[in-house]
Amino acid sequence: NFSDLHDLAQRFNVKCAVLDIEPETRKAREFQDAEPYEVWLCDYTDNPGTSMRWRDDNKTIMAYRTEALDVVHNMVAKEGLLEIPRRNDEVTEYARQMSHIAKVLEEDKETGGKTYWYR
Repeated sequence: NFSDLHDLAQRFNVKCAVLDIEPETRKAREFQDAEPYEVWLCDYTDNPGTSMRWRDDNKTIMAYRTEALDVVHNMVAKEGLLEIPRRNDEVTEYARQMSHIAKVLEEDKETGGKTYWYR
């Protein structure tokens, strides 16, 4: 829940965060307004033609989901790009979630078009 997220941010001395705006948009905005550090809210599109857009006025990001996940995967896979706090329950859960995602090539049955998606 959001109070747990607040406590985690304090514990890990967060200076800036990006939070998925879905599925609780109202709660995400309340969290953004309440925190003392900069919080950006990210919404995703499945449209590969969409480039990442940052809106300073309301601290939101619109990102092509597959591209954003490619960037995160690169940070996790390459040594030295991501610093993770020492192992604890939260870090263990993060590692579990990060290891349960796969990039797959799917074909549209109607058009025959092929697109990569993270599942």
